Amino acid sequence: MNEARREVRRPLGSARPGWIAVLRESTAFPLMILLGVLPGLYGLTRWDLTPPGPWWGVRGLRVAEGWIWDQTVPIEGSPRGARAENTLREAREGSESTAFEVGSFWTAAEASSYRRVAMQPPLYAWLEGICFGVSPRRDPVLSVLPSVVAGAVVVLLTGSLGMMQGGPPFGLVAALLVAFSPALLGSMQRAGPVTLGVALILSVLICHVKFLQGTPGRRERWAVLGGTALGLGLLSVGWSALLVLPIIWLHHLYLRTEAPPDERPANMWRLDRVVPGLPLTLITLGVALALAGPWTGWMAWRYGMEWLDAQLVLPHSPRHLGVSPGWLPDRLILVAPVTLPLALLGVARLVFQALKDDPLANDESLAIGALVVIQTAVVALASSVWSGGPPSLFHALLAVGLALLATRALIDLFQRQTNVRHLIWLGPATTATVLWWAWPELRRESILLTNAESINPATLLRLHLVLDIILLLALVVGGLHRWARRRHDRQQRVLVVVTCLILLMVVVTGVRELRFQNQETRDLLDLYRVLIKRHAERPFEAVYVVNPTYSTPSPTPSLDHSDRSVEPIRFTAPAGGRLRFILSCALPDLPARWLESVDQLPPPVPNNSKASPSVNATSLVVSRQPPSPPAPVNRLVILHGVRTQLPYSLQSELKLQSIHPGSTGVLDALATRTDDEAATSAGSPTEARFRP
Repeated sequence: MNEARREVRRPLGSARPGWIAVLRESTAFPLMILLGVLPGLYGLTRWDLTPPGPWWGVRGLRVAEGWIWDQTVPIEGSPRGARAENTLREAREGSESTAFEVGSFWTAAEASSYRRVAMQPPLYAWLEGICFGVSPRRDPVLSVLPSVVAGAVVVLLTGSLGMMQGGPPFGLVAALLVAFSPALLGSMQRAGPVTLGVALILSVLICHVKFLQGTPGRRERWAVLGGTALGLGLLSVGWSALLVLPIIWLHHLYLRTEAPPDERPANMWRLDRVVPGLPLTLITLGVALALAGPWTGWMAWRYGMEWLDAQLVLPHSPRHLGVSPGWLPDRLILVAPVTLPLALLGVARLVFQALKDDPLANDESLAIGALVVIQTAVVALASSVWSGGPPSLFHALLAVGLALLATRALIDLFQRQTNVRHLIWLGPATTATVLWWAWPELRRESILLTNAESINPATLLRLHLVLDIILLLALVVGGLHRWARRRHDRQQRVLVVVTCLILLMVVVTGVRELRFQNQETRDLLDLYRVLIKRHAERPFEAVYVVNPTYSTPSPTPSLDHSDRSVEPIRFTAPAGGRLRFILSCALPDLPARWLESVDQLPPPVPNNSKASPSVNATSLVVSRQPPSPPAPVNRLVILHGVRTQLPYSLQSELKLQSIHPGSTGVLDALATRTDDEAATSAGSPTEARFRP
């Protein structure tokens, strides 16, 4: 019996790694493909028409119509004449006036907003044009298809970079953290070149790593591939893609300082010593300029300072919206609410291994980790300095870097390469960041408290509750640490539970982002389906949109993507791109006339009247001879705005019937009713208005 007990009671010895690398690359790569594809497929059912996404959709439609090189001139439905020229001239002059001619096709504010988007690099619009061109019908979801595919590629590239750093387990965990990142998922669900630019920037960084790992005779091909990716990046996100150049230069500088003295250049006046990695940079930049130079030079020559201003102040940027970019720690929490404390621990681990020459550290893994740290730092600095830059692109790049750093810390914890007592502060810190992200009222109340403003007792009670939760969690984690301090099997259980909780919270935050969809987007998509069906049965002959919101400024937008209680970001100038994009997809050959009030709706025009009508440009009242009683022209009238109402008497006089009553009360569609529909709805105006 004693022998058996001695056999069971093994000595504790040194801690064994808890992560057994049984996951091979052939198994990890298909799992990463699933992580990239499945959220994207679900995101296609919950995508949003958040500005400037509708303008990108309109631009893709223009590409499908043949305007491949320049999409700034063709404005959908604009008549050839003085009206279109005046609208374009006001847009070029940057007019902020919202006044427009009654019955016009475009306003000056719309034309200005669209032209700013149309002057961005064209690669995403080209991909949209291909999708619209091969499709039998112009489904609006095709505008976000390139963004979803590029987002799946971002997940694969992040996993590949993680596999280079720590093997298949590292890559799989990094792919999981990125696949459910709110910043990346939000960009995948909107039309725009954000995910495409992130994928191309990551491709340049991977080519840089392959260049460093390759033999001297085969490095040049990786430089050429990196230049190709950089050139496509310039054609997708513009000058933002040039962020990879300081990242690569700083990484070369880090590798040069870490190299032994005999491997450094002997001549201190060599340009390669002053500018590390100069050959790679020149090759990469040369190939990139060869790809992006023709379009960039042509646009700069044709539009001059207007194009330069559009590149420096991008659409949807804080400077364009007239708001502050926000505090950097707050933006980091909103980008990675669950993994930010782990990412900070990963940075500390990399710095410790680089300074102390940790024998457990792998030189290649440490070099790639340094590249990730440099990339995250450069992007964070750029997002703070360049207020006119693309915030969604910066947030997605930060999400990738923070996911790789958090994976580093998580793998080190699980492999017992770092002390378990870090969980004492990781648990409360993660709880605080998640509460800060998921509780918009907490952020606002904290700002009021820091500004020494008066707050009500309920606010103090909520803040006190948050502090109590954090303190209680710290006590629980400290008790678990004391319980498992001398038992490695207990520490293993605690680590498994903590890892599962972290991954579960990451998935929950990602699913929360996926499931969100703006109510206005739902109404617009329902309107698209109704218009497609109605137009197939009885083709429309005229379209009128009554939108009084052009005469009032839009509210100040918010850059807080996580606050679901407010509307998504809007332009300060009323752009109106959502409805225009839907109408362009549903009725591509039928331009819409935009009116300020329902009083400007013309009376029904018979389609076989022999008398030629005359239109008064001021009131749009059509005067004609009394016609015979034939069927009226099939018209579509869309009421867009909270102050837009069509009285039942006017609805009956115009012979209109409701075909899509918007659920939000700001988007109603009416069409000319037939004699059968008129007989059915006679005497019941309420039923005629609200029957779909």
